[in-house]
Amino acid sequence: MEAQKTITEEQLPLIQNEQLVIVTENNQKKILLTELQIDEWCEKIDHYLTTMTPHWDPEFDSATISKELHFNRTYLSIVISTKKHLRFENYINKLRIADLQALIMSELINNRPKYTLEYYAHKVGFHSRSSFNKAFKLNTGLTPTQFLSQIIYP
Repeated sequence: MEAQKTITEEQLPLIQNEQLVIVTENNQKKILLTELQIDEWCEKIDHYLTTMTPHWDPEFDSATISKELHFNRTYLSIVISTKKHLRFENYINKLRIADLQALIMSELINNRPKYTLEYYAHKVGFHSRSSFNKAFKLNTGLTPTQFLSQIIYP
């Protein structure tokens, strides 16, 4: 492992492509990764999530993906927040909502979904209808019912 440097946030732009530790004002350390590491890890995360869809499991969490991809959970959090600008849970919910919308659109029969919204929500990993509704609204700006209305009555 490369030696780590301790720098202040003001010095950050002066150093590139080295693994860093930033000491914040209250003496807490933040671990940073190189841009190359972040890009590589983000590609691995995206590939894993899109090909395996482990996030469809309601018990899926950051520990699961960290173990599966041999990533440190802190680094995983840094990669997701840096590249996706979201917390891990919000990123997973965003993926679940996108998957749910794609499933619904692929299973339309006479402009109506084949199954209920609750079925699709459980299929893509939501524990409850309330968490699904909240995540759906946050990610689309619509309630699930409004989304369905746009499909059924365009």
